[in-house]
This record gives sequence, structure tokens and C-alpha cells, in this order.
Amino acid sequence: MFSGDENLATEINVKLQELEERANHLDKVRTSSIQSISYINNRNRKLNVEAAEKAIKEEVYLRI
Repeated sequence: MFSGDENLATEINVKLQELEERANHLDKVRTSSIQSISYINNRNRKLNVEAAEKAIKEEVYLRI
């Protein structure tokens, strides 16, 4: 192999490693965001169910 080919291969490998590290970082950020949104959605669903149950109980109580 020529010296220039080895240098080019080394440069490409360094750039590839940098891209892989960046991709891993972005994946961690994305996953963290998804987990936060999922937590908020689950909390809101639970609050909605509780509010609906309370409204149903109040409605039943008012009919009695």
C-alpha cells in the first residue's frame, strides 16, 4: 500500500470514529427526551383518569 493510501485510510477512520461518537451522543439525547415525554404523558393520563372518576362519582352523588 502507498503511504498516501495509509494516511487517507487513517483520516477516514478518525472521521468515522467522530461520526459514531456524535451519533451515540445524539441517540442518548433523543432517548432522554422520549423518556421525559413518556413520563409526562403517563402522568397526564393518570390525572385524566382520576379526574374522570371524580366527575363520575360527583354525578352519581348528585343523582341520589
